[in-house]
Amino acid sequence: MRPERAVQYGLGYAGMTEDGGWDWSAEVYYKDLKNVYDYLDGRGMFSDIDLESITLGGKGRGCGAEFMVRKNSGRLTGWVSYTWSRTRTRIPGINSGRWYDASNDRRHHLSVVAMFRINDRWNLSGSWTYSSGQALTAPDVKYELDGATCYYYSGRNGYRTPASHRLDLSAVYTRRGKRFTGQWAFGIYNAYNHYSPYIIYFEDDDTRPSGSRAVQRSLYGIVPSVSYTLKF
Repeated sequence: MRPERAVQYGLGYAGMTEDGGWDWSAEVYYKDLKNVYDYLDGRGMFSDIDLESITLGGKGRGCGAEFMVRKNSGRLTGWVSYTWSRTRTRIPGINSGRWYDASNDRRHHLSVVAMFRINDRWNLSGSWTYSSGQALTAPDVKYELDGATCYYYSGRNGYRTPASHRLDLSAVYTRRGKRFTGQWAFGIYNAYNHYSPYIIYFEDDDTRPSGSRAVQRSLYGIVPSVSYTLKF
C-alpha cells in the first residue's frame, strides 16, 4: 500500500471592522487525492485477513466552502462558523468503478459559540455543534447460496448515519485575592442529552428484507462537571 497523496487549491477572503469588534472570513477549496484505499464489499477493519488482500486503491477528490463571523468586543462575544464539504472516491473493483461518497464524507458542519461576561466574577459560555450524517454502506438483501449466507450491496456508502449534535454550557466564578486567585467552573456536557452515533454496526435480523438491522452505539449522554482551580 502506497501513502496517500493530495494536492489542494484554495481561495479565501478575510475582513475586519475598523474598531476590530467584528471579523469574518470565507474560503473555498478543491483537492485531488491519489492512492486512496477502501475495503472490498463485506470487509472491514475487523476482518481477520491480511489488509492488502481486502482493500483496493484508487483516487479521490474533495471540495468545500467555509464561512465564519466573529464578535470580539463587548460583554457578549463569540462566533458562528459553517462548513459545506464533499469528498468522493473512485476505485476500480468497488461500486462498479463509479464515483461514490467517501466514508468520512460529512456534508454540513455548523458551530455556534457564545460567551457572556456578567461582571468581574461571573462568566457564562455555551457552544452548539452540528454535523450531518456520515456515509455508510449497508446490505440491501440477504440470501443463501450453496448453504452459505451472502449479502447483496447495491452501492457503496449509499446510506447516512443520523446527524451528530450537542449543546455544552458552562459558568465560571472567579475570586481574586492579594495572594491567590480561586476559580470555580461548572459545566454541562451535552445539555439536552442527545446520543449521537459513535459507531454503527449490523446484526442479523431475518424479519427484514436486508437480513440485518443497524445498531447504533454512542459514547456519552449528559455529563455535569465541577472543578476548582487555585492559582498563587
